[in-house]
Amino acid sequence: MDTRRGYGCCWERDRVPTVGGVVEYPDEDALNIYTDGSMLVGPRRGGAGLLFIAVDSHGNEEQHEEILMGFAGATQNQMELEAVIQGLKMATGRHPPFDLSRYGKIVVKTDATYVAENFGTAISVWSKNGWTTRQGKPVDNAKQWKELVRLAVLSSKHGTPVRLVRVPGKKSPRTKAVDKLAKQSAGNASKRQFNPHEIRRKRTDQPVEIGNIKMEGQLMTIHIFKSEYQPLHRLSKYWYSVISKTSPYHGRASIIYSELHHLHRRTYRVRVNRDTGNPRIVKEFGEVKSDTEQHH
Repeated sequence: MDTRRGYGCCWERDRVPTVGGVVEYPDEDALNIYTDGSMLVGPRRGGAGLLFIAVDSHGNEEQHEEILMGFAGATQNQMELEAVIQGLKMATGRHPPFDLSRYGKIVVKTDATYVAENFGTAISVWSKNGWTTRQGKPVDNAKQWKELVRLAVLSSKHGTPVRLVRVPGKKSPRTKAVDKLAKQSAGNASKRQFNPHEIRRKRTDQPVEIGNIKMEGQLMTIHIFKSEYQPLHRLSKYWYSVISKTSPYHGRASIIYSELHHLHRRTYRVRVNRDTGNPRIVKEFGEVKSDTEQHH
């Protein structure tokens, strides 16, 4: 088991073992929160579910289910995070499903590798680096990570440490139940966007891949097909494809950041920086009105 501590929180990123296909039982000395996120496509929308489990003095399980609000355009990772955030908010709020004073800790159980493996990094690294990676790149879903760390730290300061444990999904009645709740949430998602963004059809059939376009300080023509403002970093995040026909990266699609916030769903001539690990648009030379202007 890899156990680390930070800000008084503790976390585990190991998988809980299974015996004969049955996942471990809830911790009898803790408020257990099983969390799950779900994403449906056509159109994309996400949802999340929660299953609170407490064990009474006789060893009997008490359960409480929650189907959270679903959102348009939400990703799987965003909803997995949101499930944990909302679970902690409910557990530590004014009207918790169970009396938290009965338990010495909160154990959050998730099948999301993204959440379990990055929680410790969020506490020990990202929160100290202004929610950027060691390479200086903005952390994805930084606003959610910041809120999750805040809730975990606050709970610990009030005497109830939070443990986050990775468990196999849909391997027990509990994980199957919370998966069903998350899918119900996604199926009934509202039209409200999880993160406001503008989106347009891509001009390439290539998938979006991080790092597949080297930042060499070059000039190139790009088509921006999605934009999203990152309030914590005061940056705009752009999904784009390279239109310059003479570029070695022609047709590739990736993600880039910029302090320029007006590049919305158009084709532009730009110059980029020289740091592939932290890609940026550093200068914009105007919108390209015609596809015939495709020089590297």
